[in-house]
Amino acid sequence: STLDEDLAEWRADTANRPRLTVLGPVRLRLGRGGQPSVGVKRVAFYTEITAYLATRPHGATMDELITALGLTADRIRVDLHTLRARLGINPATDTYFVPNASDNPEAHQRNEGIYMVQDLLCDAALFRRLRLRGESAGSAGIDDLAEALRLVTGAPYEQLRRRGGLWMAASGEDQHLLVAIVDVAHLLTTHALAAGDLRRARAAAELAHAIAPAELTPQVDLAVIAEHEGDPDAADQIAHDAFEWLDGTGEGPMDVGERADAILRAHHRLERKGRAG
Repeated sequence: STLDEDLAEWRADTANRPRLTVLGPVRLRLGRGGQPSVGVKRVAFYTEITAYLATRPHGATMDELITALGLTADRIRVDLHTLRARLGINPATDTYFVPNASDNPEAHQRNEGIYMVQDLLCDAALFRRLRLRGESAGSAGIDDLAEALRLVTGAPYEQLRRRGGLWMAASGEDQHLLVAIVDVAHLLTTHALAAGDLRRARAAAELAHAIAPAELTPQVDLAVIAEHEGDPDAADQIAHDAFEWLDGTGEGPMDVGERADAILRAHHRLERKGRAG
């Protein structure tokens, strides 16, 4: 029920809540109550802890944090204390975004120390909510699917901290999100083609291809789009190149600069027609 308000806060210049980006280069923007000078020498590390806790809506135990981060219990207590100060106090509740391990609803319910981050805005969560609302609305939800894709700025969890991400291998969160992005792009492409909106169809397929060049679905979608655009030769070439590359005999994926440009172009074309510049 708060999705539109949360999206508006996500896009605002400043916000009360901290905002975590994981659908692309990982980034944590502090809310108005945050303390950017706290932990400033280890920003990437505290961002990774936040990213891990964001994947745990019911929090994490000390043992789970030890396994995920490869640290001792004493070190984790110190780091969580710093993260608590860095994220600061939620003005809506007058409590810390990272509550004490013994003083949060999950800790009370489970009768053990639970570490968690509350009221965090995360693009992955917004993406999933937009996808759910868009898919449940059928053809009327196409704008929500486009808005979900516009949150994507690169491959999930790009540029996570060096020597970090131990927990990612176990959770597979980055791969789950990659598959979800490709699925949403394919669904939007299919809807847009049916509606005759080739501009939006191509934008969705190109974005998916930019972040997941090894996935066949976006390349097949691009071939279908070329057919709809009246260019069967281009469609054949796209299909041929896709299968050649997957066989390991063709050219590799786009480099980072080309991919970034493709994503920016796709974002522009994904906008609603009334909003596009």
